[in-house]
Amino acid sequence: MDIDEKKINMCLEKGKLEVKDHIKFKYIVEILRLFNIHVDGWMKGSYILNEKEGIMFTRNDNAYWKDKFDDEYMYEKCIAQEEKNIEDVNWYWGERKIYIFRKENDAEYEFMGCFVQDPKKLKQLRAQGICNERPYKKIGEEVILTKLKSISD
Repeated sequence: MDIDEKKINMCLEKGKLEVKDHIKFKYIVEILRLFNIHVDGWMKGSYILNEKEGIMFTRNDNAYWKDKFDDEYMYEKCIAQEEKNIEDVNWYWGERKIYIFRKENDAEYEFMGCFVQDPKKLKQLRAQGICNERPYKKIGEEVILTKLKSISD
């Protein structure tokens, strides 16, 4: 698949310059379309993008998450993600999702790993090196685009 790098860079730059989430989302969507990743929907101020295993983008602004969710249940899930071990968190409804959190300065991302509901599945993913005790690491945009391409291939 040919990738228009100029278009990707343009999308990233425009996404950085805009403040409103839906504008950022618009350009993220354009980037994902370059990788043939289908955009499934939008939810609660977050970016929910489903491909065969599910992909989710959201902003890394945990202090303000309560304002973004309509009910306490979802807010508690967010807090649980921060405070509890990964096995204690049943995140949303999917079996496996990939979370990429955008930093406030929009310059770096964190890859949060996979959150799974089934403890047996979790052990299996950990054995494959997909999940860790603290499953996050800082990665750059170039790595994210590479990951997205590998997911979409």
